[in-house]
Amino acid sequence: MKDSNYTKFIDIGFNDFKKFASDDNLSANEKVGFPDSYREGYVSHILEDIDSKIGVITPNEQVLDIGPGCSSLASDYIAKCTKAGSQITLIDSQEMLDLLPDLPGVTKIAGFYPSQDIMDKLIVGARFDKIICYSVFHYIFIEANVWTFLDLTLDLLKPGGRFLLADIPNFSMRNRFFASDDGADFYKKFVNSNDSSADRQSKICDTQIDDGVLIGMILRARNRGVHAYIVPQNPLLPMSNRREDLLFIKP
Repeated sequence: MKDSNYTKFIDIGFNDFKKFASDDNLSANEKVGFPDSYREGYVSHILEDIDSKIGVITPNEQVLDIGPGCSSLASDYIAKCTKAGSQITLIDSQEMLDLLPDLPGVTKIAGFYPSQDIMDKLIVGARFDKIICYSVFHYIFIEANVWTFLDLTLDLLKPGGRFLLADIPNFSMRNRFFASDDGADFYKKFVNSNDSSADRQSKICDTQIDDGVLIGMILRARNRGVHAYIVPQNPLLPMSNRREDLLFIKP
């Protein structure tokens, strides 16, 4: 979608988000990399989508949120955890964590996931019933080793635990959508009304996630004995036509 403020969120990473968190000129959504138009009015739908894939939070569960940011999505999910009587661990920069509430049952760990320092702190603690990494993987993809990230995260799951790696921009999916009739209309309305059909097809570069990356992660997890699936987003979500989720379930 066209948005005059969107360019500031291109080619950013962990250190940029630390700066965003301290910038009082940005809204809470902008601090986590989204124009307000991409999140306002969608949070309840996102929470419902998360619950549908990893289950409603129940008492005494251990939940891990990797890169929660500081928007209402994070604070609302924290509130759901505390209301249910579960424990939630949050991993993000100190600047982001400082903007989230300090509540009973909430543990904050500052740092970049999956750095060795963070893993050393996690490995001595309890395993998790639910792990969420929402709209963060495309940054981790650039700044960390994908296979290390996946292996270490799967190791943190309890038997029966679920890991939702969600809101992943898939450029193969994006290109398929833009090649469709609906996608062509969408492109003309929100992106560029002058481009031809051929111009809408973007070449996938080494900084972009495609079908091969996602399918490779599914195979990797399955070869490690974990059930793994590519799952669609709720169509009510703003980027469901070009983003999808990975769901991992440890038997």
